[in-house]
Amino acid sequence: QLQEASNVIIKKNGIVAKRHCSKLVSDFGAGGEINAVSEKIGDFYYASTYDKIYAITPSASVVVNVLTKNASGRFVMFDSLVYTNGEEAMIVVGVGSVLGSPLSKTLVKHNDRAFCSTANVLYETAPGTYPSSTVDNFATGASWTIGESTSHIVGLISIGKNLLIFKEKEIFIQYGYTKNERQTQLLTKNYGSLSAFSIKSANIQGFGDCAIFLSDKKRLCIANLNGVVEIGDNVQDRLDTIALADEPVM
Repeated sequence: QLQEASNVIIKKNGIVAKRHCSKLVSDFGAGGEINAVSEKIGDFYYASTYDKIYAITPSASVVVNVLTKNASGRFVMFDSLVYTNGEEAMIVVGVGSVLGSPLSKTLVKHNDRAFCSTANVLYETAPGTYPSSTVDNFATGASWTIGESTSHIVGLISIGKNLLIFKEKEIFIQYGYTKNERQTQLLTKNYGSLSAFSIKSANIQGFGDCAIFLSDKKRLCIANLNGVVEIGDNVQDRLDTIALADEPVM
C-alpha cells in the first residue's frame, strides 16, 4: 500500500521521511551546517537551520531570513510563503514580514483560509485574508476548543473540504466550509499522533486522499474520513527502535 503513495517514501530505517518533491538540502552541497528536509516552492528548495532560512538551488544557497530561535518548523504556501516554528511569530519568507498569529507549528491551508492551533484550541482566519502583516490575521476568524484541555492538538491535515485534527491520543474531523456550518466529530479514541512531523498528506489506491502518520504507539497508520488503518507490519520492528528527540507539543 505504501508503494502506491505518490508523496511518501520509507527510508532504510523504516521512517516516513519526506513528501513528494522534497529533497535533503545536503543533496545540493549548500553547506555542512544544513541537513534538513526542504520544501520545493517554485524554482527553489527552502530549508531552515537553527537561525536561518535558506532558498536553495542545485548550484547555490541564499539566506532569505534570519531567525532568533530554534528554526525547526514548516513552510506553507499561501499567496506568499509562510514559515512557522511554534516558538516565534510566523513570517513571510523572503520579505520577513511578521504575522500576528498564535505561536504554532500546525499551520495549514484549508478551505481558502489558514488554520493553526495552540494547546487544544483550533484557530482560523477569515477566507482569503492570509497572510497580512498589517492586521491580526486570526482575530477576524474563529476559534474552536477540540476535546479535553489535557490533550493538545499535534497536527492538522486538509482532506477535501474536511479537516483532520490530530491530538495526542485521539483524532477529530471538522466538517463544513463556513464557520457557521462547522461541526466537529470524534473520529477515533484509539489513535493519536506521535509528532506533527510524522503527519503527511497522501493519495493511496483504495483509500483516496488520506493522511499517513505515526501513532502515539509508534504504529504506522493511514487515516481518512472513515477511520484509521494500521499499515506498518512489515516495518514495525524498525519503528519500535526509533528514539525520538523531545519535541514540544504546540
